[in-house]
Amino acid sequence: MAIRQDQLEHVVEFIKSKGPFPKGEMVMLAGNFNTDALIGSDSKRGSTIADMLKDPVKFPLVAERKADVLGQYQDLLEILADGGSFKVFDALFEKEKLHKPTYDVCRVRHGEWVPTEIFYTDAASECSNQALDYIFHLDPQGVHSTVLDKKKKVTTKVDYTKSEQQKLKTYWYSPYRHLSTHYGVSATVQF
Repeated sequence: MAIRQDQLEHVVEFIKSKGPFPKGEMVMLAGNFNTDALIGSDSKRGSTIADMLKDPVKFPLVAERKADVLGQYQDLLEILADGGSFKVFDALFEKEKLHKPTYDVCRVRHGEWVPTEIFYTDAASECSNQALDYIFHLDPQGVHSTVLDKKKKVTTKVDYTKSEQQKLKTYWYSPYRHLSTHYGVSATVQF
């Protein structure tokens, strides 16, 4: 976790180095952050950290770090906020006020867990229903935001209701249903 957090701190420093940003200008950050917002969810099956958390005798090291493990998503938001440098909005969460799995997605059908993707996922993590992919809108604050002169005006509007997960299809003759091990995520940004 420390390496992932360190990498994210470097990303935030890079973003800050590109500022200050004109007031109203949007900074978007999207992709796979390998941080599961659903880590404590019961909608998982298979060999996951969530299963390890349920068996502290067998997995004492994971049990010792339970608070760290369960707090990963909140830590991600805090790192992105950088002590108030940015207001952080998770576009997919803002739409429905819940997290949806973007990796190793399974549904229960007729009482059985059924994976929606079977080509890229290994059996050990099958049906882990992880939320790993995000679209973050960072709104620069304080010294990272500047007022434009009156000749230029930035009018950026974010409609979070248009943020969504997408199944990315390949050609009909391909044996794969997705281009990635993750569902795609998208957002519509209007200028």
